Amino acid sequence: MVSTFNEFALTIQSYPLDIVTLSETWLKNHKELLEYVSIPGYATEFRHRDVIKGGGVGAYIKESIKYKRRKDIEEVKPQLEHLWLEIPGKNRNSRLLLGVMYRSERILTPNVWLEHLEDLLSHILVTWDGLIVLTGDMNIDLLSPSNNAITNRYQSLLDIFNLQQVVTLPTRVTKSSSSLIDHIITNNSSRISSTGVIPCSIVSDHDGPFVCINVRAKRFQPRYKYIRNMKTFNELDFMFVFC
Repeated sequence: MVSTFNEFALTIQSYPLDIVTLSETWLKNHKELLEYVSIPGYATEFRHRDVIKGGGVGAYIKESIKYKRRKDIEEVKPQLEHLWLEIPGKNRNSRLLLGVMYRSERILTPNVWLEHLEDLLSHILVTWDGLIVLTGDMNIDLLSPSNNAITNRYQSLLDIFNLQQVVTLPTRVTKSSSSLIDHIITNNSSRISSTGVIPCSIVSDHDGPFVCINVRAKRFQPRYKYIRNMKTFNELDFMFVFC
């Protein structure tokens, strides 16, 4: 984050991004350091590692966007590296719960991490009835062969909760390999109008997946019911009711 911050800021200025989520920020809770990585026009939220070097997650949010940090969700599974923001809307169809997560095997083994993720998703889906988007470097390659046990268990977990990972292009490409380890997951893929990957080689060895989300509330569509008035029944006695 610090060593390539100027390149990161340039990337942010080059694209019309409303919210940017980050994995592996490698930041600490130092005032001068956090001031250095600020970007005009954006509010910031970070969650740092306390002891072990590396890791960390964060988000840059345009100042025009109202949001609330959901530390209560983060405290449900503090063993996970995750951060959550609630972005309000006019109703449940237009509000958004946005998360960012980083999976490191230095912190949790894959199986334990998946168990915690399952518990977290269970909690969120019971307590939240709007749009959910979870982003992050999961370090699980969805382009890997189908006989990979961790990949299969991860995909099965998403399927159980009716969640969909919408990124389809590789997010980390080397001379000898390509992998899709940076994911964007949602509970309503119909609200995703487009998706892709932004080249970020000057910032990281990962490229940046993105989505465009339709957060507008659905317009009310009137429905008609035809109800027969049995008290004064004849062939022409019907009531028309909007629902």
